[in-house]
Amino acid sequence: MSTEFTNLEEIYTKVIIKGYLKNITDNKTDNFEVKGIKNKNKISYITDNTKYNIKIINKNKLLFQRENNDFKHSFIFDNNKTTISNYLILENELDLEIEVKVLSLIINDNLIKINYLVPDSNIEFEYKLEMSDE
Repeated sequence: MSTEFTNLEEIYTKVIIKGYLKNITDNKTDNFEVKGIKNKNKISYITDNTKYNIKIINKNKLLFQRENNDFKHSFIFDNNKTTISNYLILENELDLEIEVKVLSLIINDNLIKINYLVPDSNIEFEYKLEMSDE
């Protein structure tokens, strides 16, 4: 009999996540505080009926996914690089590609902070997550 999954708390940690998404251009901020799950390189949480998954690839790059009943949106944030995000509208399966220029990316044990620009709309955003043990 395998005991590989008998103690899941050794695999993941429950965390309190405090964060915000700030539209710097329009000076609007959406703050949130939620419970989430963190393991070695992944963070998951749900806020406003939207599920968020973050996978840290290395100290300069992460995969960011969010989805709900209306859309699926995937980003690769790569420090000081321009990438393409995919925004899938589920109702009509319309897949939009959105250019994202990462201005700065900070990743450490309990903090993720991303400043990025969407060149098509010339809107700059700041996304920040701070995590602490539940």
